[in-house]
Amino acid sequence: MNSFVVRQIKPVLFLFVFSCLGNTCFSQTDSIVKPHNIVKDSTFDFPLVIKTTPLSLVDFTNGGSVALIAESFPTRKISVSMELGTYYSLAGYGMKKLHGWRSGFEMRYYFNENKTWDYFFGVRYFYKKIGFDVTDSVKLDSIPYAKTHLDHKEVNVIDLIFGTRNFSPGKKFEHEFYFGIGIRFKNTTTFGLTPDEVDNRVYGNSLFLPLIMQSGNSVHLDLLFGIKIGIGVKKRQRKIL
Repeated sequence: MNSFVVRQIKPVLFLFVFSCLGNTCFSQTDSIVKPHNIVKDSTFDFPLVIKTTPLSLVDFTNGGSVALIAESFPTRKISVSMELGTYYSLAGYGMKKLHGWRSGFEMRYYFNENKTWDYFFGVRYFYKKIGFDVTDSVKLDSIPYAKTHLDHKEVNVIDLIFGTRNFSPGKKFEHEFYFGIGIRFKNTTTFGLTPDEVDNRVYGNSLFLPLIMQSGNSVHLDLLFGIKIGIGVKKRQRKIL
């Protein structure tokens, strides 16, 4: 792991470990609350939840990936989460020999308006680094031909997210729906094509491929929609003030 990756992960790990230590302290305090003052709360029954994103398994736009997300609740309405995952090639898609990894950090505020459906908003940072082989059609001197080359992509994303989750009191399983909007910073490096070939790739009538395969640095609007499923792995009851 190079120094750049270490610098990216260290502050995220520090915040996540700090929040988990906070949970441990809260759990010790909860044990001395008198039983008649304890009430169940859908958000705080399980202050540590492990999640995954099933739609990313079949993402034909960005490549398939599998990730685990750990969400910790240092307080009743605030959570912090960290994710880590890996990419793989999807059969039949243009990106071949896809490899890489993804990570992310997120902070949320839960409104706790309903014990079954809980609305939230938050801020999300997402990072991915991937490499893959792709075959493009190149047209020089009016004669098109196919050429396979290697692309490396590094992407940083900052989003504002909004959503709702279902986590019934006393149950371990949850699912959530969310959407977001933000900014995507992308850097793409192309190996195996000359500068003229990079500038003369042919994408037919597609409006999106020129943006997806664009080389160099670029900034784009990021629109996000997703589903997460999860399971609580640590149970406790909290006094609601």
